[in-house]
Amino acid sequence: MLACIQLLFLILSCFVRADALNGYVKTEGAWIQSTRELLFSMVSVEECAVKCDRETQFICRAFLFNLKEQECIIIADNKHTQTLVRKTNSFLYEKEAFLLECKSGNGITYRGSTAQTLSGRTCQHWSSTQPHNPHYTPVSDPHANLEENFCRNPDNDTTGPWCYTNDPLKRWEYCNILNCEEDCMFCSGENYRGRIAHTEDGTPCQRWDTQTPHEHGYNPTSFPDKYLEENYCRNPDGEPRPWCITTNRQRRWAYCNISRCGEFPTPPTALSASQGVDEHTALNPLQQGTRTEGLVSMLYLSNKTLAP
Repeated sequence: MLACIQLLFLILSCFVRADALNGYVKTEGAWIQSTRELLFSMVSVEECAVKCDRETQFICRAFLFNLKEQECIIIADNKHTQTLVRKTNSFLYEKEAFLLECKSGNGITYRGSTAQTLSGRTCQHWSSTQPHNPHYTPVSDPHANLEENFCRNPDNDTTGPWCYTNDPLKRWEYCNILNCEEDCMFCSGENYRGRIAHTEDGTPCQRWDTQTPHEHGYNPTSFPDKYLEENYCRNPDGEPRPWCITTNRQRRWAYCNISRCGEFPTPPTALSASQGVDEHTALNPLQQGTRTEGLVSMLYLSNKTLAP
């Protein structure tokens, strides 16, 4: 009985360790000099991922792993905030959420660096009280990742990420964050982030970070903003649709069969700069009261609109 329990514990531990790397993008031979970091010795890659996820002293965006030294460094930066350098025997694991400049669903998990509203206003820092006294702050909502002045969705707004603005006459406004094309593609699929990894005829794709069976120049470290992950179909060069390098030695590359999304995403309507209200709020304040700004609905008061 004891042996069975030990075996079950070992199996569960393997599952936990494997899941620890979900949500990370791996780049081989890459290194980053970070402004904030913590070093751990003699740990596995999976243990390093867990330490990054649980870090509370700073926001851990990535970790570096030295295979030869078995050292792990969790860091506050990624390739969007610092320059990548080449280093042998090292691997960079970045949290995918901090790399994507698109949103999934209503964008509650968006962690990109857009800091401008639909109308072009610069966002106010979440920790600042000027020109607006915010309801949502890094202190009040520590898990919402309210860093710098980046657009976020701390209140689970159904429309998407927003921010307080630096305009004294405009308290808050939505941001124009594109939808991630995860299951289908718009236009030529340059924002496609799905996991289809075979060509139209079913041939498996070659990994972007390998040079066999075909040598190529589409190394993930050379195109950090193209999300050349694993062997997933992508469109890094403006082709009519996503493609990949194939594992067939007789055929270098081929298109992938990615279905098209039903309709092109449209950004939310910009709020009126003069009245500070959404058009729909003005037309139906009781139904759209959570967006009331200037028109105060007694039934629906917005935490974004009103200071604490």
